Amino acid sequence: NAGTNEQVFKDACPKDDICKLDIVFDEIPERYYKPSEDLRQFRSVKTGRGPFTEGWRETQRPIMCSYKMVAVSFEVYGFQTRVEHWVHKNIRDILLIGHRQAFAWIDEWIGMSIDDVRDFEKRLMKETNLKIITPEISGQDSLPSTGGTPRPILTRSMSVQESQPSDPGERDDQGKLRTIERSLS
Repeated sequence: NAGTNEQVFKDACPKDDICKLDIVFDEIPERYYKPSEDLRQFRSVKTGRGPFTEGWRETQRPIMCSYKMVAVSFEVYGFQTRVEHWVHKNIRDILLIGHRQAFAWIDEWIGMSIDDVRDFEKRLMKETNLKIITPEISGQDSLPSTGGTPRPILTRSMSVQESQPSDPGERDDQGKLRTIERSLS
């Protein structure tokens, strides 16, 4: 449907807290605006869909609606309302931009099989990891905190809190337990 279900989450979501997103006409933060992703101007070469005009939800078929429930609880006196509103606004922007891009990139994914999608995801993950660990590709200088060395692809910090470590190397020179960095790659 075109977002017409009123209580998709039953009583878990108060009616006055529902935020409907319009991927065509809702304003997005200026820094994320790209003319190629403006659905008021975009036209898909492969499907012929677009550009969209007012009332597009009633006239466009096929159409897809995505329902999301976001719950934020930040119980710190004096900050709760501000932080919760900030989180909701940012999640709204992320969803709006992401769904706009998903449609604007339709010519790249239309007709893909599920195997094609998985291969595409793997390729993008490799490219993203290369940008993260190779400063010259990403256009950034090495970060000073890394001493000029590339950062590992994925790391996890783990505090060793056992009273008797199984590996004597888990203690520093003063006999204190230390944090161990482990690569997940």
